[in-house]
Amino acid sequence: MEHDGNQYGLQIADQTGRALQIPREEKRALTVAMALNERGKAALKRKQHGEALLLLLEADREFQQCRSEILQAVDNYAILCLDIVWCYLCLKNVTALPDAETRLQKCEELFHKSYGSNLERLTTVKGSSGQEKALFVRLHLLQGVVFFHQGRRNQAVAELAKLQVDESKLTELMTMGFSGAEARLGLRACSNNVQAAVTHIMQKQEVRRC
Repeated sequence: MEHDGNQYGLQIADQTGRALQIPREEKRALTVAMALNERGKAALKRKQHGEALLLLLEADREFQQCRSEILQAVDNYAILCLDIVWCYLCLKNVTALPDAETRLQKCEELFHKSYGSNLERLTTVKGSSGQEKALFVRLHLLQGVVFFHQGRRNQAVAELAKLQVDESKLTELMTMGFSGAEARLGLRACSNNVQAAVTHIMQKQEVRRC
């Protein structure tokens, strides 16, 4: 989702680049939601999970003022759900497990609607999908953890199995000088494609240097 920075002057496009027409009141809600979301992400980076959760839940309430087709066209709300579940787990809030499961189901549904079932919309528009595949890694990891804490071990194992990497390719990346953690995350984000993983890792390194 993109915006032009003016008050309620959002210029929003879906993953294909098509501009979306949004009424003023929904633009207001989206503007507030994204501002709260950014503050929540900043708190997450500081590992202040309690503060982050409050901000992200406020952002969630603002997003709920928007029509479902708006939330389905962009990935912001799906990523917000991931961040909320991460806060629940970091805070060891087991009473929130039912809500966490619901949010992850919604997140997966929105990712498929936004990106395409096989990320084909991203490949068509951007030519690659490494960053978005990393979101699916987060999704499957969180689903596995939630299932585990609910005592649903078979489902937890099935989700976590989706994150397995090819050990020979892991070794290949490490011989190139990447750390084990970088190599593993890169392969997971790029479906065990070594060249794509190299590009993904280097992009992440560049972002950290900025």
